[in-house]
Amino acid sequence: MAIETVILKVRRGPYGEFITDKQKLSVGEPCAVLSGDPSVPSGKAFYVCFQAGDARRMVSIEDLEIMVQRGDFKGDPGDPGTPGRGIKDIEVNTQSHLIFTMTDNTKIDAGFILDILEQISASEQLRIQAEKSRVSAETARAAAEASRQTAETARGAAEQARVSGENTRKSNESARAAAENTRQADEAERRLAEQARISSESARNTQWFNNIKPAAEQAIIDANTAADEANNIADILTDKLEAGEFKGEKGDKGDKGDSGVMVPTSGMFSLWLDGETGDLYAEYPDGSTPPQFEYDAESGDLYFVTDDGGA
Repeated sequence: MAIETVILKVRRGPYGEFITDKQKLSVGEPCAVLSGDPSVPSGKAFYVCFQAGDARRMVSIEDLEIMVQRGDFKGDPGDPGTPGRGIKDIEVNTQSHLIFTMTDNTKIDAGFILDILEQISASEQLRIQAEKSRVSAETARAAAEASRQTAETARGAAEQARVSGENTRKSNESARAAAENTRQADEAERRLAEQARISSESARNTQWFNNIKPAAEQAIIDANTAADEANNIADILTDKLEAGEFKGEKGDKGDKGDSGVMVPTSGMFSLWLDGETGDLYAEYPDGSTPPQFEYDAESGDLYFVTDDGGA
């Protein structure tokens, strides 16, 4: 088991400083005068404060021996008294007891001079131990305060990170909400366009089945009838031509006419493409209403507009 060595130190200094510090001593506090004390031969003394301003000197054995040898404890002879015992000599024995030798050579043990010093040493040890405990407690408090400040700093940093994260989350949520609103608006616009397309498709189909298709079918029937009549007329003319009914004198050669044959029929029209210019022409009978057309730029389709506005 290791033995801890404790070095006890008390307030100390020359006698001049002690005079100044005397009023500063605490109750029970010792003070060592290292030099210059006029009350002892060596100039060295030990004082103990018993109350504020009351510091009492403890004399060492060495000083006591010198003082005894010098006769410091002998005064002027007094009046003769009643014969009896007096102090013949004073000494300090090896046990640090103050011994008085009486005139009848009897010795009186006056007490333990070092008891006070031992009590002072014990009190100082208690004070030092208390001071160590105070310093240890203060160190622990400072460490706890440092830990608290570190934790507070970490908490502040965590709070800042939380606030920053919350702001980022709110910003992302706002961006998401804006994107969702844009998506919903685009979806609504797409649905409206789809509904318009469906309505247009439905109207176009209705116009086709109700107007254009019957008109086209009737036009085909009329065209077939016209073709049959033309064939009949052609047969009649052929027969007459073969019979020589149309044969006469040869006339002058006329201008070259347009290619193709069109049979004007009420309600009908024909389309022909000029191969040189790329223009599309519609031909219709004189006196009838010109046909109306609509061009769809997106699809590239050309629609015929009927009298009731259908296509």
